[in-house]
Parts: sequence; C-alpha cells; structure tokens
Amino acid sequence: MDASGVIRFVSRQAELLFGYDGDDLGGQPIETLIPEPVCKIYEEYWRQGCTDSRARARGLDLVRSGRRRDGNWFSASINLSHVDTRHGLSVIAEVRDMTNYHVAEEDRRRLDLLAAIVEYSDDAIIGTTLDGIVLSWNPAAERLYGYSSQEMIGKFPDAVTPKDRTGEIQAILAKISAGQSVKHFETRRVRKDGTLFPVSLTVSPFCDADGVMTGASVIARDITEQEHAARYARSLIEAEERMHRASPLSTNTGRARFFACIWHPSQ
Repeated sequence: MDASGVIRFVSRQAELLFGYDGDDLGGQPIETLIPEPVCKIYEEYWRQGCTDSRARARGLDLVRSGRRRDGNWFSASINLSHVDTRHGLSVIAEVRDMTNYHVAEEDRRRLDLLAAIVEYSDDAIIGTTLDGIVLSWNPAAERLYGYSSQEMIGKFPDAVTPKDRTGEIQAILAKISAGQSVKHFETRRVRKDGTLFPVSLTVSPFCDADGVMTGASVIARDITEQEHAARYARSLIEAEERMHRASPLSTNTGRARFFACIWHPSQ
C-alpha cells in the first residue's frame, strides 16, 4: 500500500487468506482488511514508520486481527516494512494467519494442565490401550502399587491383579470398547510386596483429537479405611441388635443404654 493506506498490490496468497479474487483489492483502503475496532492501531503503526526513519529501519511487528471478505475476523501476525520506490514510500504488510497457532497453544496449555493434575493427584491414574497395555503410570500409582512407571509402562497390569480376578479386566475393557464407563467398581488389587487391598476403580474411554477412541483412563483409589469404617459400623449395629434381643427393656431404652456404653466406657 502507499503511504496513505491505499492498497496497490496483493499476492495470490493474500487473496486466498482474505477471501478476495483477482484485482478486487487494488485501490481499496487498507481498512477493508482490518476490523474496525483496531483500525486506529494499524494507522498509528504504519504512519509512524512513514515519518520515523528509525522505526522504518527496524520494522514493525503486530499481533492483531484481520477481516476476511465474509466479515469474519481471524488472529494475525503482521510485519510492516517501509520501502522507498520511484512512486514514493510504500508500506509492505506481511500477514500470517495465527488461528491454528493459537488453537494449538490453547490445546498445549490444556494438556499441560491435565498433565499437572495427573502428576500431582492423590489418586492413582493409569492410561491404557484398549487392549489393557499400560501407557502411563502416575506417581500416585507408584505409591499405591509399589511398582515404578518404568516397571509397568508397556505391560499388561497382571502384576497388580490377583489371579482370581483377571476376568474383571477383560469385562471392563469390553465395556470401554463399547463406549461405556465403569464407575466406582470395588475390587481387590495386590501390591508389589504381595499385600492384597481393596480399591475402587473408575474407568473411562478417551479419544484422540479426531474423536477416535484410543484407550482408557483408570482412576484407582485405596478404600481400605472405608472398608474398616464400614466393618466397624456393621459390628456396632450387630452388637446393638444382640443387646435388643437379650434385654427385657424396651427398644428405645435398650438403645439409650447401648449408646451410653459406647460414649461412657467407665460406666
């Protein structure tokens, strides 16, 4: 464009980027390709280059927006440079569509956040193929099972599965392959030292960027304490029922005496 901001030439690639054909842009003001809210920003930059030789020498880089022929905006990286020609000073704008770059950056930030969540989670989080082969094994899984990620990645998780429960994995994988999730499935697993312990498993399918199912995520939580608490609660209920059967007192009186024994052992 010339120093007044009138477009004198556009490349074929620019026509494709902005959605114009042939010579449609020749003679048009540069504002044709700029969203109205940022026109003044552009004007300030290119006129600065026209009047300031130092700014002209170093060039001007902008990350702003462009406007296509259909009115849609897109994120753009724009480099402005000024050239002396026989027709006077000209401004050359090199424009790059940054839409995919920003989408990729946003995806990367989401993946970084997800990776941090997995890394520092208190729950064991394991990624597997649809065949059950371990793809990822977070630090919590190392603490829970006693196996390092190096020991488990690339292998089937039979090392942590009791021999009498291997069929569970196949049943879960069949549901995952059908697009179903398995939530809070209580079972038993075994640690590296041979300790058998109860876990709650939540297994969900995950897909790639194209929506194709590629594997499963397994969240395992040790429920030993919950089992102990539930067992203790059942023992209290059973003791109360035995007291009721043995006591000639009324039900309410028997319950009151029972809880008095719990809260006041000295009595």
